[in-house]
Amino acid sequence: MKIAIIGAGFCGVAVAFHLLQRGHSITLYDANGIGGGASGIAAGLMHPYAGRFANYNWKGQEGMEATNALLRVASNTLGIPVSDYSGLLRMAISEDQKIPFKECSIQHADVHWQTPEQAQQLVKNIVDAPGIFIPSAVTINCPLYLKGLWAACEKLKGKFYKNKIDDIHVLDADRIVVTTGAHKELHSVPLTQVKGQILEYAYSKSLPLAINSEAYIVTTFGSCLAGATFEKTFAHADPDVEIAKKELEPKIFALYPELAGSPIINCRAGLRASCKGHLPVIQQINPRTWVLTGMGSKGLLYHALMAKELCERI
Repeated sequence: MKIAIIGAGFCGVAVAFHLLQRGHSITLYDANGIGGGASGIAAGLMHPYAGRFANYNWKGQEGMEATNALLRVASNTLGIPVSDYSGLLRMAISEDQKIPFKECSIQHADVHWQTPEQAQQLVKNIVDAPGIFIPSAVTINCPLYLKGLWAACEKLKGKFYKNKIDDIHVLDADRIVVTTGAHKELHSVPLTQVKGQILEYAYSKSLPLAINSEAYIVTTFGSCLAGATFEKTFAHADPDVEIAKKELEPKIFALYPELAGSPIINCRAGLRASCKGHLPVIQQINPRTWVLTGMGSKGLLYHALMAKELCERI
């Protein structure tokens, strides 16, 4: 079949790859290029215990396996790693996090409780608090990952056009897949737009692994990224460093006090799509058109798994 995909973020490129493997003719469209939207600015943390209380996420293990498979494809295609497997240290700074974090470590073999002393051994000068170490967590260089996965698609004869599609009805395709995330102009699936902002600091030290509490800090790929905001109301989609600072810096500096005083050199912003129940949505909206959306802040965890499921339905 001839299949057109609109949106070249995590979901769109993953859908393209899986459909190309099945022998379909694929054309991908995005006015911003490969990874030009929210996917390309993500800091790249992936693990199945996201959320304030580290509860195990829906289909977390399946999501990890599906994404790790595509990470291997991208790395093999480029000949360089696109991800890091040092793990993640989540700190229980607030009192209400300590019991849920401890219970998570008891219930799951891949989550290890850390006393304040043990946490300091993993990351020197981190906040004096207990936490959990998640060795299976992955930090992903998102632009490089998308570059590698699309390179694999090109080897399978996938085509890309940097075009804005305003009307899906004009596309010459047997099937159409819309993966435009929070940009909902091309479909009727109900979703909420959530703005996420990330701050980049001029900080010369490199942490041994990613750290997280109510905010995260990642230095894995040569820059110090900290985030992210979760803005349900916002005036515009562009970066707003003052709002990002106000919301993020108290959380960032509480987690890792040594970062305080470092200058901000960049602010990134993107819109996420959140659907009812905060779970991904696959929906057929007419005989030839499908929509994949609602990844929220868990795009890395869910995009590959949902892409596979969508391909099976098509």
